Amino acid sequence: MKNLILTFLLIGVTLFAQRSDRHSPREKLGQLEKIKLIEFLNLDETTSLKFFARKNSFERKTKELFRERESILESFGKEVIDSEEEWDNKKLEESYNRIWEIEKKIFDIRAEFYNSLDDILSPEQRLKLLGFEHRFRREIQKLMRNKFKD
Repeated sequence: MKNLILTFLLIGVTLFAQRSDRHSPREKLGQLEKIKLIEFLNLDETTSLKFFARKNSFERKTKELFRERESILESFGKEVIDSEEEWDNKKLEESYNRIWEIEKKIFDIRAEFYNSLDDILSPEQRLKLLGFEHRFRREIQKLMRNKFKD
């Protein structure tokens, strides 16, 4: 059954890659991550469906927070770094505090997500998931650095 799932996913990714003009690299990367996670965590079909439903929900919750944080940082850059005018310290303090509120919410949502997996994944699988995500991000960053070096 696991091989059947992986086969369908690989076919899907192959078809997905052939339509590269329609999909962003971020979407392709997400598909690759899903395949690798299923394989690395040795997930069966039922567990995969439950796991990715929760993971997608987690990502939706944090996506807007990341956007808001990015927006504040962008406006900060325009107002403070690019400006020679005197800075409004009250506004800067509010932005600073809001960024840290967002960071705390992201952390809390992330902790809630991982704690919610105890009925789906074993403790070993949850630890493997943490390690996988760390290594996956590090490898992607390494690839991006190498790409931009050339």
